[in-house]
Amino acid sequence: MLKAIKVGVTSSSRARWIDPLLLGVAVAVFLGSFVANYQWPAFPAYLKIALWLFVAIVMLALIGFTKKGLALFRFSKDARAELRKVHWPTRQETLQTTLMVVVMVVVVGLFLWGIDALFIWAVNGLTGQRG
Repeated sequence: MLKAIKVGVTSSSRARWIDPLLLGVAVAVFLGSFVANYQWPAFPAYLKIALWLFVAIVMLALIGFTKKGLALFRFSKDARAELRKVHWPTRQETLQTTLMVVVMVVVVGLFLWGIDALFIWAVNGLTGQRG
């Protein structure tokens, strides 16, 4: 009998109602601070900024306790770890690559300009618009 009670209250069934509750509280905190921001316009700007920073921290904390929030934080942690593994190019490699791109853009631009001029010359010749 005790085993059946333990099975009935698993973490997945608990998260089934806790996650929407936490998200609802986060939305309520946001909406409440939004309403408070417009209800008391005489508050100094630094207090409003402090309120919004506090609200942002509370909302991130509430969202962080949900399954999706934990997955998002885990993903961002893994992304940072992968970012540290990236081989970043040196200044010289970056300059050389940028120079190659600029040269190719100029070459392709001149090539397309030449083809366009050739087509314009041909169309003008076929339609008798050449002087």
